[in-house]
Amino acid sequence: MTHATYTDALVLATRALHQTKHILEVAQKHVTDSSVSESTILELTLAPDMFSFTRQIQSVSDNAKGLASRISGVEAPSMMDTEASLAELITRIDSTLAFVTSVSPMDSDAVDAQEVSFHWLPNKAIKGHDCILLMNIPNLYFHFSMAYANLRSHGIPVGKMDFLGALPFYDKI
Repeated sequence: MTHATYTDALVLATRALHQTKHILEVAQKHVTDSSVSESTILELTLAPDMFSFTRQIQSVSDNAKGLASRISGVEAPSMMDTEASLAELITRIDSTLAFVTSVSPMDSDAVDAQEVSFHWLPNKAIKGHDCILLMNIPNLYFHFSMAYANLRSHGIPVGKMDFLGALPFYDKI
C-alpha cells in the first residue's frame, strides 16, 4: 500500500461526508416545505432489522473517523450518538469533516502493519490496510447509501447527483 492510496482513502471519506451533509440539508428543507415531521425522517428504516436513518448517519461518521484515525495514528474524537435532530446530525458531520481533513497519512508501512481489533469480534484482528480498504471505505459508503435510500424511498427529493456530488469534468480540446 502506498501513501497515495491512503491519501485517496481520505479523499473518499471526505467526499462521502460532504454528500452526507448535503442530503441532510435536503431532508431539512423537505421538513420545512412539507408536512413530513423531522422525527419521521430520523426514524426511517428500509427494513425492520436495519438501522434507523439517524444511526446510518452516525455510522457514516464513525467509519470516516475510524478510517482517518487508522491512517494517521491520531485518536478519533469520541461522539456520544445522542443526535436527536437533523441539525445535530449536520453538526456531527461537520465535526467529523473537521477531524478527517485535519489528519495526514503516516508512513504506509506503519498503517499496513497495524493490527486492528474490535470489541464485537473477540480474538480476531485485521491488518490496517485491509481494515481501511475492505471494511472502512465499503462500510462508510454502505451506510451513506442506506441513508440516501431511506430518504429516496420516502419521497424526499434526492437523486444520483446528490449522492455523487460535483464531478471534475472538463472541456476537451
